[in-house]
Amino acid sequence: FPGTAGFSDNALYMSGSGVGIGGWDDGFTFAHMDASEDWEISARVVNIDETDAWSKAVLMFRNDLTSSSGMIMMTATGGDEGLGYAQLTWRNSPNSWANTSEVGNLRYPIWLKLRRQGSMFSGYYSSDGQNWTQIGTATPPLNSSGKLGFGVSSRNNARIATAVFDRIALPPGPLPPIGDIGLEYLGTNSLSLTWATGAGHNYTLLEKSDLQSTIWSTNRSGIPGGESSVTVTVPADPAAAFYKVISED
Repeated sequence: FPGTAGFSDNALYMSGSGVGIGGWDDGFTFAHMDASEDWEISARVVNIDETDAWSKAVLMFRNDLTSSSGMIMMTATGGDEGLGYAQLTWRNSPNSWANTSEVGNLRYPIWLKLRRQGSMFSGYYSSDGQNWTQIGTATPPLNSSGKLGFGVSSRNNARIATAVFDRIALPPGPLPPIGDIGLEYLGTNSLSLTWATGAGHNYTLLEKSDLQSTIWSTNRSGIPGGESSVTVTVPADPAAAFYKVISED
């Protein structure tokens, strides 16, 4: 279905058509990222064109991009004269009917939040982004990894609806793995420690003298990540014989 998505003035503008979202299958525009394990996503729906009383702006997680995929979403509907519904909707498996819990007569803007904790999904709405009301919870048997993002549907293939999202909060992306620390004696009573990393992340170097101890001391913090690796030089101190690196992000 025709659709566009782009940012302007710190807001996400999404336009799309599609026959609708829910029921047996979905026809809509979807901007998504990969997500796994626990996460939370929230946004304020500033408005959505009322191409239909059930045009929808959504926060959604789905197993895949097939039209009848298992999914769960928080929705703000087009409604009538500025009044819309907030809905928590989920489809347990492909080609099964979607279930819905909803609250009506809400004025825009409408804040939405969708949260995953293990197998439990929770949906919330708010008028101010501070005080949240839970619509419900559900435990659809969805995959541990899938697609998470924003969607819009006009509920009419012949018309385009535009939804505006702002105040967006997304789960953090995956951090690059921290590999083994490379160790080199420099011959000047100092050690060179090197580990693989990626730009845009900061790290803390910890040390201890007793491998059995659970207490680590901070050698250095706020170490910026490089494009591929980080190298730190430390004194060859026999009181700090063991080192590890943790990400600060």
